[in-house]
Amino acid sequence: MALASGYAIQGLGTVFVARIDGSYSGIRGLPLFETARLLQECGVGVL
Repeated sequence: MALASGYAIQGLGTVFVARIDGSYSGIRGLPLFETARLLQECGVGVL
């Protein structure tokens, strides 16, 4: 099981990541998909 915490998950750092469970954008910072879904559920238009 590979754990990532946003430190160089992009670029060359990806060679050390065997698998991601969950949101890639959440590992890198703000979980965009989940945030957009929550905003839509609250009636906020997203794109």
